[in-house]
Amino acid sequence: MSESRTSTGFVLLCALTVAVGSYVPWARPNPAQDSHRLPIFSKAEAGIELVSVFTLVPVVLVVALLALRVTGRLLSVALLGTGGTVTLIALFYVWELSLVGFDGSFVPAAGWYLTLGAGFVLLVLGAGRLFIPERSRKKSQEGGFDAG
Repeated sequence: MSESRTSTGFVLLCALTVAVGSYVPWARPNPAQDSHRLPIFSKAEAGIELVSVFTLVPVVLVVALLALRVTGRLLSVALLGTGGTVTLIALFYVWELSLVGFDGSFVPAAGWYLTLGAGFVLLVLGAGRLFIPERSRKKSQEGGFDAG
């Protein structure tokens, strides 16, 4: 399998993970605290909400670029921007909501972790494609190195 097909498959897997993570809940009651019912706030229940749309739109744009067979710098910048956007939205969610946090009444749930993880992987893929020269990636795949 070529590098292009492998990286395309990996990007599509990350896009699917962000889509699933955007649908499932991002918060659940903290088992260490006595919180019996989940209040109504964004991403407390499964479904597509405004936060989900903000994470899904950039991912859909990257998938569209892949479908159009766009490669090179444009795809790298799109991956970097999408990964950064999705990661920042997930981090901002925990920071902004006073009820949600690792020591709050509610803790991040599976959807938050899926979205954050896939967003971070897209960020790293975009940065790697943008900042690591193509020939260095090919040499590392061949097992060779450049001595000088």
